[in-house]
Order: sequence, then structure tokens, then C-alpha cells
Amino acid sequence: MRLHKILFLFLALFIQDAFSQVAATIKQGGICFRIDDDQSITDWQQYAAVFKKYNYNFTFAIFIQPQVQTPSYISLIKNLQAAGNELADHTPNHITSYFIPSNVAKYKGLAGVDHIFGDTVAVAYDSFDTTTAYAPDGFANLVNKNMLISKKNGQFKSFSTSNDNTIYAAVYLPSLHKLLSFSGVSNSNAKNPDTLYLTTLWHENVSLPNAQNIPIKMIGNYDIHMNINGLSLLSRCSLDYYSQLGISRPVTWIQPGGAFPQLSPQDAKNAFGIDNSYTSAGVYPNAALKCYNEYNPDGDRQYAMMWGDFYEDENSFAQAKIIIADRIAKHYWSIGHSHFSSLLGGWSGYLARTDSLLSWCKANNIMVKTYKDLAEQLYNTPQDPYTNIFPPLNVDLDGDGIPDGYSLDDGLFDTTSGVPESGNRSFSIKRKGYIFSIGGLAGLEKGENDFYISTKGGGDDAVDVQFVFDNGKTVTLSFPAKSDWTRYGCDQSTNKTKTLIVPDDVSYCDVNILCSKISDKKHSVQVSGFELHKKIYPAVQITSSPDTTVYLASQYKYQVSTNIKDKPDTLTYKFITAPSWLSIDRNGLVKGNPSQSGSYPVRIRVQDLQARADTQAYILSVIKRNALTSKSNINSQITAAGYAANPSVIPDNYTLYQNYPNPFNPSTTIRFDLKQTSTVKLSVYNILGQNLLEQNYGTIDAGTYEKSLNMDRYSSGIYFYNIQIIGIDGEKFFMTKKLMLLK
Repeated sequence: MRLHKILFLFLALFIQDAFSQVAATIKQGGICFRIDDDQSITDWQQYAAVFKKYNYNFTFAIFIQPQVQTPSYISLIKNLQAAGNELADHTPNHITSYFIPSNVAKYKGLAGVDHIFGDTVAVAYDSFDTTTAYAPDGFANLVNKNMLISKKNGQFKSFSTSNDNTIYAAVYLPSLHKLLSFSGVSNSNAKNPDTLYLTTLWHENVSLPNAQNIPIKMIGNYDIHMNINGLSLLSRCSLDYYSQLGISRPVTWIQPGGAFPQLSPQDAKNAFGIDNSYTSAGVYPNAALKCYNEYNPDGDRQYAMMWGDFYEDENSFAQAKIIIADRIAKHYWSIGHSHFSSLLGGWSGYLARTDSLLSWCKANNIMVKTYKDLAEQLYNTPQDPYTNIFPPLNVDLDGDGIPDGYSLDDGLFDTTSGVPESGNRSFSIKRKGYIFSIGGLAGLEKGENDFYISTKGGGDDAVDVQFVFDNGKTVTLSFPAKSDWTRYGCDQSTNKTKTLIVPDDVSYCDVNILCSKISDKKHSVQVSGFELHKKIYPAVQITSSPDTTVYLASQYKYQVSTNIKDKPDTLTYKFITAPSWLSIDRNGLVKGNPSQSGSYPVRIRVQDLQARADTQAYILSVIKRNALTSKSNINSQITAAGYAANPSVIPDNYTLYQNYPNPFNPSTTIRFDLKQTSTVKLSVYNILGQNLLEQNYGTIDAGTYEKSLNMDRYSSGIYFYNIQIIGIDGEKFFMTKKLMLLK
């Protein structure tokens, strides 16, 4: 096979690998399917078959204790797990205030246990909040030792023990200092008094003194704060059951709904994450947004991933697509909500709808992940800060004719005119007013950002761009709209604001783009080519020259300086090679006190936030004060490239460095190391593997070299540069890297 074909195959593999790596880090949204509660074996099997068809998986949350004596159900769980589906812990008995373990004796006397009754462990609570006012608060009569009769007709009409959205977990009787649960609510006739039956918080029978007209205070299911040790035991009980049954343990905990205490994200983090190694959870209070770069000061967002972004039980396929496509465009994940109940179109219609959703996902490369994988993707996977987070104008997954993520105000969407970066599409308007808006754009990078927009108008028109952050702060940039398409950045804003700084405490922003000035209504003002990402600074380059000698027993100091003057805190300094007595701090100050004379190789590497780096190497000579060698003589050995003319600093290996700057226009620098005298050739290819240009450098001595590459004749895009080195001893070295031309 000829060399150029080999190189093409290598480049193809390189491109595929590079793109597969980028795909996991470009803040791409997706969906998660979650089904709660213990469904029939047949339903589970039929549902799983739909997912297997598309090689996707789902999360199923069950309460394990009732199924312990059902071998067929245990086998089902194992089969679902073996297929890649995720089992989530839904508590042992679908309740948070108590649990029924297999060995109750082991829990006696443990912290977090309030008491034990029969085969049941009562989880202790620490406190409850009585400050929230609820409609049923007031007065009631207590009769028959456990019956509460309302003083007002219909007083308990908002009660329901069968509704998962119940907000009441308990009744507090101040006169008796009792926090009690309830059952048997009778409230069907609003014209009569209502009744309910009281129990302990753990559903034990009670015997209370009869009393008339006593005050009652309703306690919401977010108002009771369960003991963390007790909650840890709750999940430990589940894990014990899974271990006994030979089922792989879950790492996701799902809050069951009902009239009992609901947990906070911090509760879940402390009780399940820290104590029992759960990596994700779904709880109702302070639910996570499930978006990239969500503000997460307490590190608990992965324990607050609640469901209900779409309801596949009730939503039509079209309704679900609209919700999911909009959230994906704005860098969110969506979690479905299903109990296999109240199904639109019945069971067959539900399966068909699920099939359609998965087929749509597969066709459009939409990621489908389980809870644990979603938590890993959102909260533990580094995301590319330079990904353009503005929704593209050529993506319309829901097929409504408008790009996903956008809401048209007074503007129109134009598919015939725009800049190439937006697929020749744009938004337009013929009068002053809001052109479009994006509600809740996520994936924001904290700190300074680059924003670009292309505008076109009648020559004396203007456009405003408003960024309204979720902490209440607003940034407005203004740009002209001339007669030809013109691209503008933040620093070209015509108002006083020249930068876009994203505050640290935000998760998303609303974006509004409006026409603020138009000379007449005979023409349109158009906007296109939107780009928003972390600010790209120039590639770092070391600009200082070191002092290469130091007297024995004196302190050596050298401050490394670079071309990055305004953001030095974005750089990382480290030694590649240095004597043990030398150190370099976070600001690039090199210092140390030598204790022995001699010559010491020093190589310093400075890297910026885009992983672009520059290195500097030299020989540091430690001399005695009476030595004949002067510092000036030794310093004169430093070459223009910053390397001493000394064999001891010859590179150990062949190396091709990342070009800088990158992106560039139109010239960039290619740097490489030669460990011996070698012939060197550099080739540049496009993404199709076509050889665009070659530079033959001939035979070069060992050392480090920088060569300029000019691509003025080529258009913006991704290219690949390949170095081919043949050493004097016949050793061959080839390496390829990616570069980006941005005009």
C-alpha cells in the first residue's frame, strides 16, 4: 500500500477517534427513561424488549422487601440488570419513616433508630417545621382515642393518602406535643365535617385522650427532617436484601412519593452518597435543573435529579419530542415519568410510543442514559468550555419549522439568507421589537466569554443582545446592522459594555435579541452566526530569558514571563526537568539555593486553559565566586530559541507539539524536537485526507525547532498536520495533530 493511502487511513482513524472523544464533552443533552414501583413481570419483559431493539437502557426503581419471597421476580431483576438496565433503590418498603429488615435484631441500639416494634425499625427524626401555614390548619375534635373530626365543613378536602402529590406527612397536636401520621381520610362531602384516623409517625396504633376544639397544625412532607444515621440504615437495609439475593447493588436512590417525609438533596448526599456510596438520587425538594455547568455549591445536584420533564404515560409522541428537543438544544437532560398507569392509548399504545421515541433518538444520535450514567455525564465528566452553546439554526428535531431552543417573538425565521456558519439561515424583522428569545440557555462557562453575532440591515440599523442571568443580573451588548453581513464580537459592542462576564452563581440565562433601531420598514434587519463559549485567549508563549548562572550558596531567582498579561491566573507552571533544590510556584517564580557547583538542565512548561503549552530549556550553571568562567560568557551560550548550545539539553525523544496560536489566521507556528540529526518533512491534510501542502526542511541537527506555517490560501476549518522524521540511524517517527484555521 502506498504511503499516502496509509496516511489517509491513519488520518481517518485519527479523525474518528478525535470526534468520538469530542462527542462526550460537547454539552450534548439527552434523555433518561425511569419507571417506578413493582410492575408485573410480563410488562417489564415487554418494555425491556423495546429498549433492546435499539440498544438503549432504562432505570427501574423498585421496593425490594415485598419481592424477597418471589424467585421469579428476583430472576427478572437480574435479567434486566444483565441487559444493562439500571436498578434503583426505591427504599425497602416504599416509605422513608420505617423499614422491615430481614434481621431486626441487628438494628437494636443503633444511632438513627427511634425504636423497634415487631419486625419493623422506626427511623428517628431530628426536627419538624411548624412555620408553614396550610389550609387545614385550625381546630378539630379528638374522639374515640384516634379519630380527628374537623370543626369546619370540608376542612380536610386537600387531604389524600392515595395521591403521590400529597403535601401533608403528619398532623401536629400542640396541646399534646404529638407529631402523628394519619390514614382513612373521609372528605368526599365538602358540606360536612371531615374525619381522619391518627397513628404514630411510623403507622402504629395510638390511644389519645378525647378532647374538644384542640388546635391542629399540618406538617408538610418537606417539613420533617429525618435523622441522617437513620436514613443511612434505611438504604443499608436495601443493600442487605440485594446482597442476600445475589442482585448487583444499586447506586441510585429514588424518593418514593406519598404522605411521609421527603428528603432534601443534602439528606440524600449525606445518608446515601457519603455513607453508602450511592452516586445519584432523585428527590423532590430543590430539584436539580439537570443541565451542564449547573451551579452546584453544595455538591448535591447529582442527588436531586427528579423526573417529570416529560410524561411518556400521558404525552403523545409529538408532545414528548417538543419538550425533549427544546431541552437538548439548551443543554439539558430530560427524565421521563412512568408508572405504567393511566396510559394514553393503553398498554399497546404506550409500547408503540416508547418505540417511536427510541427510534427518533437513534435516528438523531440523541443520547439515552440511565440515572447513574446521566449523573456521571453531567456532574463528573469535564466538558469542553469552548463548545458553542448557542443552539444551531439548522437543527429542528421536533420538526416544527423553527430551530430547537428558540421562541419567535416579532421576528421571522429565514432559511434562504444567513451566514455559512448557520447554514445560510437567519432570523429577521422589519420593525423595532424582539426578534427571538431563548429561555433558560444552559451550559454557560463562568467568567469571561466570547460572543459573536453576524448582522445585516439597511446601513443605519442596530441590534441589542440581552443576557438575563438566573441571579437577576443582566448584560446588554449592542451592534450595528450594516448593508452587508458583518460579524461582531463583544469588544465591538457600541454601548459601554465590551465584555460578557458570566457570574459564578448562575446556571442559565435568558437570551433576547431585538432590533433596537431601523431606518425604514422597506428592508429587514437580520441576525445569524451566533457563537457563545468561554473566552479564547492567545496561545501562551514564554517571553522572558533566564539568567543561566548562579553563584554557589546564593539564591537563584527567575520570573517566567509570558504574552498573557491580563489573565496570568489562567496559566499552569511546572518543571519537566530541574534539580531538586529548585522550585517553581503557581505564578512562575523559579527559585532555589544550590549547595553544589555544576551544570543542571532545566526545562519549564507553561500551559493555558486550552491545554496549549510553551516550554523553555536551558543549562543552569552553579559556579564558585572565584571561578574563571564569568556569568556573561555562560549566558552568551543561550541561543535565540532559548536553548543552551550544550549536548546535555538535546531532546530525549522525537516530539511534535501543538501548534500555536490555535485557532489561527492565517499563520501559526509548528514546534518539534529532534533527538538526533534527521531529515524532516511536514504535510497538511484536510478532513478528507487530501494532501494540501508540504514543507521539506531537509536534514537538521538535533534540537528544538519552530517553523512558520501560512494557510492564507485556505478557508476556515479543521486541518491536520503530520510530521515525518527519519533519523540519521534510519529510525522513523510520524505524528499527526489537529489545527483550526479561523478567518
